Amino acid sequence: MDYTVMKVSLHNTNRRSGVTLIEMLVVVAIMMFMLAIAAPMFHPDQDNQVARDTARALNAYIQEARAKAIATGRPCGVAFIPFENFPSASVLAQQVECPPLYTGESYTSKVTVSGSATTPSLSFNDASANWTKSGNLIRLGGRGVWYEMTSATACKLQSGDTTRPDTEFRPWTTGNWTTTYEIQAAPVAQAKSYLQSIGMAEPLKVVRGSAIDLYYSKVGNTTLNNSTTYPIIVMFTPTGELGVCYGLATSGRGGRTGATASTPSDKIHILCGQWDRALTAYAPEDGKRNHQTFDSYWIVIDPSTGISTIEQNIPN
Repeated sequence: MDYTVMKVSLHNTNRRSGVTLIEMLVVVAIMMFMLAIAAPMFHPDQDNQVARDTARALNAYIQEARAKAIATGRPCGVAFIPFENFPSASVLAQQVECPPLYTGESYTSKVTVSGSATTPSLSFNDASANWTKSGNLIRLGGRGVWYEMTSATACKLQSGDTTRPDTEFRPWTTGNWTTTYEIQAAPVAQAKSYLQSIGMAEPLKVVRGSAIDLYYSKVGNTTLNNSTTYPIIVMFTPTGELGVCYGLATSGRGGRTGATASTPSDKIHILCGQWDRALTAYAPEDGKRNHQTFDSYWIVIDPSTGISTIEQNIPN
């Protein structure tokens, strides 16, 4: 018998298999170290997902308000509420609606119009003071454009309407004109129970870590540069297109809603991005704002149709 071969065979039978505890701990430590290094690489994807989810939810919320305006025959929209001490950002959107038109206290209610076609004077025979307030809209004679009331006795053309021919605004040529009127109150958000009873949605809170950037949102190519605590309000008409909006005009603010009323003719771009990049009072770590990164999204509203789409931001 070959004893040499038998010795080798016995040695192989007793050979140790597996790994020791120390070896396993070393492998785990190496894996944790590599994961710690790789983790920051996944952060941009997370930021992108947060902004995208916010854009999708907000776009659906806006289109729900548009559908409500079509269904009820009454202007409805969405108010973007600036965040307390940081008005450049919003984390809350609220659906709003306009009350029914006010035509006076009786069938004999009239208004006497005089003065300039762009800034006429008004004299009501029996109108309630609750309706003849600054910021409300008024239409004369049941036709023509809507004027913005600046007081109980005066009104003015809205932004964007001042270049139209006088004949579109002023049915009278000289003297005074006594006619009927319609007053549209500024849009308001109703109590939660009322919202539910008429089918309006509850307020929408954006995804944690994201924000609606009210500073770099824009109308056409003009940024809002919002720095006030008044809501930015986008309204839709009963036919679905964009109606009178508030806070989108860049020239001055005033009136009941705290913002100039206007009817946009350009597309509205609502910017959804990261919370820390929306705060103009603080600088992001990398110095980039929401409109300068790929992790942001635009909700683009067409003024002629009121239909909105989502587009990813392409930094300039």
